[in-house]
Amino acid sequence: QLIPPLYTTGIVIGDVYSHGHAARAICCRSERALTKFSTPCLSLDSPYALHHPKIGHWQRNNKTKRTDQVKMKRNVHSINWVLGDQAIEILDATTGRQKQDHNVCSRISKKSLFRSFHRLCDTSSPEATYKEHKSRAAEYQCAKDVWMKAMSDMYGESWVGKPSEVDDFKIDTKDTERRPVELQLDYSLF
Repeated sequence: QLIPPLYTTGIVIGDVYSHGHAARAICCRSERALTKFSTPCLSLDSPYALHHPKIGHWQRNNKTKRTDQVKMKRNVHSINWVLGDQAIEILDATTGRQKQDHNVCSRISKKSLFRSFHRLCDTSSPEATYKEHKSRAAEYQCAKDVWMKAMSDMYGESWVGKPSEVDDFKIDTKDTERRPVELQLDYSLF
């Protein structure tokens, strides 16, 4: 294992928000399934564990009723930041690309994280795809299989998958390292 799993510590949701709905979607369904169907042969092994991030809420007007929130025009921006980053990153949430330069993917996109993986691992095969590298992570694949089996047993359906070509990409060795852009937060966006 190269590094321990990374877990999100907090999520802030704007506009339409229900703490119960958000918690259920993010972690509580998994907790119920893993608790109910865990056995010595079917459980998450260290370093993998169920994680409950803090879920916060931000909205323009605290007096807006939920029924009115649903009817409001949605903001299509997403912001991410990580301890140690020099700047926040504002994204167009419909594309996952930076707001100020739509040709640049987010620093937390699969492609950017895969590029970082390649920079860290001199021994990684440059010709291997993201999917091939991910399939080699045996502990991760085992934990994912445990989770998918528990969810399937609990809810009686298989997990909706994404098209396989989504993970079938390589890193162009000519890609240059992308640096975060310094941004000033413009509250008028929200």
